Amino acid sequence: MPLKNESDQPASDRLMFRQPTSDDLPFLESLRSEHVGGVARPESWWPKTLFIVERDGKSVAYAGLMPSHSEVLEMELLCVVAPDSRMRRLGHDACMAVLTWGIARSGRVLASVKNDNATGLSLARCLGLDARASRAADETWFIAERDWLLRVLTFFAFRDQCIWLRICYNTFAALFEHEHRPEDLLSRTAPQFFTDLNHVLREYCWLQTCRLTDKATSYSPRAKGEVENLTVAHLNALLSKAGRLSKSVSDAADGMMRYRAFIEPARSGLIAHADKALILAGASMGTHDAAEVEAFFEHMQTYCDEVGRAVGVGPSDFRSLPSSGDTWDLVACLRAGLEAESGS
Repeated sequence: MPLKNESDQPASDRLMFRQPTSDDLPFLESLRSEHVGGVARPESWWPKTLFIVERDGKSVAYAGLMPSHSEVLEMELLCVVAPDSRMRRLGHDACMAVLTWGIARSGRVLASVKNDNATGLSLARCLGLDARASRAADETWFIAERDWLLRVLTFFAFRDQCIWLRICYNTFAALFEHEHRPEDLLSRTAPQFFTDLNHVLREYCWLQTCRLTDKATSYSPRAKGEVENLTVAHLNALLSKAGRLSKSVSDAADGMMRYRAFIEPARSGLIAHADKALILAGASMGTHDAAEVEAFFEHMQTYCDEVGRAVGVGPSDFRSLPSSGDTWDLVACLRAGLEAESGS
């Protein structure tokens, strides 16, 4: 989701946006409700900023930007989801895509919601939008600005880093710590390789953990000054500035930082830097038990879920991410190879 989206239409991983045609008139008319008047109009009326939204080839919503009636902002969000497509986060995803696209075009977008539209009010708050006083007593205005979009994009980038750390740890755990770990298989196939891989994955996971829990800013010789880091502290600062730093977010962040205290000496002295005295002394640093590791990853999952709710993205469980060609497929291939070898 780029900060500058100069395309002609919104973009989404789950949804497709296209210009409506006269063939869509029955669908558009079916979207009439007490909160949205008839949206079907002559084809010549349709602005190029309103779209039919499709999911798997089916029309599920009508969404986009329309001229604002507020006289405060130029563009206003419109999103109507078909009754049989509700409760699937499609409205959330469509609004997120339209707002991202709209802010890149005009800087700010208004969402005007009638006060008796409980679903619309809930969606606006779930999107993390800031409520503003409206000139009309029967509606609430929500404003989406670049600061909102920056929080969303920063969170997406941060969560991607957390997902990558989880994938690396899951690989390590499957090979070396899981109750069904293939110890005999590893020692019978490539013992030196897997010993080295154990060391590489352990160091990398510690390094990535410390990167995520570093300070909010640090000095950069390239920039010749302070630069922002993609870290827990930086995200917390953004949320605090927006008045969205909750206790649940802070508690999860504290849990992540407690684990950092175990491994930071090893990161600083043996991994990120080579402390001569420590290396010559054969020092062992960063020792902790498996419960601390599991607690860290639970805190990281909780932190991402709570921040996701705060910025309007929502939670996403990435504890287990199986896929074709993953570690367990490697183990199966190694085992099959040894069985074939022993049977020949």
